[in-house]
Amino acid sequence: MHVFVFNRFLLDTRRRVLLVDGQPVDLQDRPFDILEFLIVNRDRVVSRNEIMARVWEGRAVAENNLTVQMSMLRRILAEHGGDGLIITLPNKGYRFVGEAFADPACPTADPVVSEARAGALPPGPTPESLPTARPPSAAAPAVAVWRHPAIAILYLLLVSLASAAAWRHFTAPPPPPRLSIAVLPFRNLSDDRSQDYLADAITDDLTTDLAHIPGSVVIARESADIYRGRAVPTAAIGHALNVRYLLEGSIRPVEGDFRINAQLIEAATGAHLWAERWDQSLAHIALAQTAIVRRIASALDTQLTDIEGTSAQRDRPNDTDALTLFFRARSITDHEDSLPALATAQHLLELATNQAPDFADAFAQLGLTLALKIRGTDDPDDARDLAEARQMTARALQLAPHNPRALAADARLRERDNNCTVASISANEALAAESNSLDALAVLAKCALAAGRLDEAAGAAFQVLRLNPEGRSNKPRYMLLSEVRLLQGHYKEAIDLANQAIAGDPPPSAARDGMGRPDFCRLLVVGATYLSGDTSHAHDLFADYALLWPNHTVWRIAAYAPRAVAALAGYRNFMAALNAAGMPEFADEHADDHINPPAAPHIGGDFDPTPLTMPGAVTIDTAQLTALLAKSGPLTVDLGRGAAVIEGAVWSDPGAPDYDDNSFLDHALANRVKGDRDAPIVIMATGTAGYDSYNAALHAVSLGYRRVLWYRGGEEAWAAAGLPSRDRRSQ
Repeated sequence: MHVFVFNRFLLDTRRRVLLVDGQPVDLQDRPFDILEFLIVNRDRVVSRNEIMARVWEGRAVAENNLTVQMSMLRRILAEHGGDGLIITLPNKGYRFVGEAFADPACPTADPVVSEARAGALPPGPTPESLPTARPPSAAAPAVAVWRHPAIAILYLLLVSLASAAAWRHFTAPPPPPRLSIAVLPFRNLSDDRSQDYLADAITDDLTTDLAHIPGSVVIARESADIYRGRAVPTAAIGHALNVRYLLEGSIRPVEGDFRINAQLIEAATGAHLWAERWDQSLAHIALAQTAIVRRIASALDTQLTDIEGTSAQRDRPNDTDALTLFFRARSITDHEDSLPALATAQHLLELATNQAPDFADAFAQLGLTLALKIRGTDDPDDARDLAEARQMTARALQLAPHNPRALAADARLRERDNNCTVASISANEALAAESNSLDALAVLAKCALAAGRLDEAAGAAFQVLRLNPEGRSNKPRYMLLSEVRLLQGHYKEAIDLANQAIAGDPPPSAARDGMGRPDFCRLLVVGATYLSGDTSHAHDLFADYALLWPNHTVWRIAAYAPRAVAALAGYRNFMAALNAAGMPEFADEHADDHINPPAAPHIGGDFDPTPLTMPGAVTIDTAQLTALLAKSGPLTVDLGRGAAVIEGAVWSDPGAPDYDDNSFLDHALANRVKGDRDAPIVIMATGTAGYDSYNAALHAVSLGYRRVLWYRGGEEAWAAAGLPSRDRRSQ
């Protein structure tokens, strides 16, 4: 059956056409495939994963793509009286609920369905009328093949070629999509270099607006920016960015206004499809941008969404000084993401919001800039910047609830707080408003990985790399993909991706600031190398690793993984491989690193070695704590990750918003011992490395508590002893 009739529609799957009352409907490939798959399987609910696997043929894509294509399909059906033909069943999938049957004019039409159309049976096929697929027998052909050596050799050759083709299909970039565009940096033709920011602003906004053309793929501004001022052939740019079209242009002042020139180029041939110019004032530059996008849509003969509505969401204040400050700040963050650059942009945006209190985009950009500053740099003002980021993002959303920058900033901040449920909602709303929001896609990738949804995480990360192949922030995405591919069992690819994530980095040095990208990527290489069968090389790689990062253990690495990830079989294999390559499973709680006990709190990383003793408190080990708990049940305060929390211990998620060790300890002391300075208090954290529990014990001593017991081994030592505990990590 390849021709189906329903309502006023006829779907011909061979000719790939959808007709309404005999007239063709413009339906793109993905929505067509979704409709066909739903109709063929109309007797049941079809899951999202099934549709993704069938329609995208196993390619890793963001799950948001299905939502977008499904919305497009439903809109087209509704425009022609087919509203409600496809229903969504929450947490289950989709189902086609219309009365569909095969056309009897088709030679392959089911006779039972033909009778139904004639009125002999109620419309629609019964489950019994659907053809039953009979599984092929594999045993007989296999025997026949191996009886003939020549055929066997040919068979193996074909299998090898098919495997190679499949690998190329996964690793090689697909042909450029039909509506794939890169907006090259507009040039400032004036002699005043201070006007460069305005050319950058036009480039940014055109990149965003073009993404609203249905079916378009628009390369991120950051990747296109590498061609600024370079004489590179258009074919080379198109090949590097995997796009069919290039938009380039310029801007220069003319008698108080600005003249904008733009031209659309076919990348492969260099042919100019059109070129035009517009004269606009600064306050009305958005009008020229809208005209450019509409002209491109016309040149490419494609349907255009309501760009005026999109442009209206971009808040252009009457205060041109604030607008200039906003453009300057955005230009800075487009070109550099260092701490000084982000701090400069922050200052400019704060000036802009002070001058224009209702400038929603400026508040949104400020929130996003602060989120990037907290996440990506060694920010000395983390706490203050975090509070301001939340305040500015909330203000932007109050002014413009659908502002994609504000939603992306909110998603980043929620993901930072380990609240991936809300983060994913904000990220998907940002993508609905701006389909190429890289920040939103990156959040979805991280949240999907944290939940153990590996295919979804890979899809979102691949989408970011597809839209921004030359991005400055891609190294963490390569690292995420490396981890995902390792957990999925693709070890060679995991090694390549991990090496890409650290390519160009300076030579590593001993680091004690926690588990960062350089050391985790090298751990991925060690584990993937061992799992790929090259065990000797994995031992050598870990020996080099241990020289730089000697205090890492398998249990401690796993404790830092989200709980859903740590539970995956692939992750357990990864940890076993690290152990086999030489990493100890647990730390020795009695090991002496010959560290002098500091009398004041020590600011260090999660893996800094600690002393055996401390002033004002007594160090206890696992055996002593076990005996103490059996006798008196002292207050036990756990400041660790929560991977092995002792029954009865007071613990709070350290990833929660505004969490602070001393504040949490003060609250626990006030509520549990109620000022009794002679009450026994056990303070512990994740393990022997790291000063969280040491500093907290010093804090308790400074408050006058006389029986402070420092359990140096922490959760790790408790787990090593095999004693009962709970994994209380939220993710």
